[in-house]
Amino acid sequence: MRKSPMAPTWRPFWVIVPQMIYVVLLIAFALVPGIALRRVDAYMNQFFPEGGLDWSGLLISSQYGYWNPVAIMIIVACIFLTLFAWLLFVNRRAQKVKQFNIVYAAERPFRPETTHFAWNFFAPYRKALGFLVQPFATRFWDTVAGSLHATADFTRRFYTGNGQTYAIHLLGFVVVVFLLARGI
Repeated sequence: MRKSPMAPTWRPFWVIVPQMIYVVLLIAFALVPGIALRRVDAYMNQFFPEGGLDWSGLLISSQYGYWNPVAIMIIVACIFLTLFAWLLFVNRRAQKVKQFNIVYAAERPFRPETTHFAWNFFAPYRKALGFLVQPFATRFWDTVAGSLHATADFTRRFYTGNGQTYAIHLLGFVVVVFLLARGI
């Protein structure tokens, strides 16, 4: 028996652990950006000494303004929790409905794709502006796609995946930079 593509699948514990470690590291970096950015700031101050950042605790300030990551995280969490609570309140009596257990204007859908929200999404626009949009849009995107394919075909001549070719490119780049630095 085949599983439905919409059926939930459970992942093994060892697949989820690295993702959760990454999430914890992202939150830690968002709350304490000085972990990595102090070194970047110290390096950049060699080149731009007047534009350094002031690292006082968790607050980061400069001549242009300040950044308080804890306050930002609190605001984002409050907005998220407010919207989440509102959605829970609005959908408190929602029921799960199977794909074909729905009715559109008293007609049952005859194909699965017709139940998707994007089915015939642009039909009103096509009906109202189709005589203007269709030919121009089709020509425009065909031109863009053709240009991208031509550019890709051209660059494939140079970037072949061959290491020796890349070494020749690097050597040529070094020679050009050397000649430009010497003032040709």
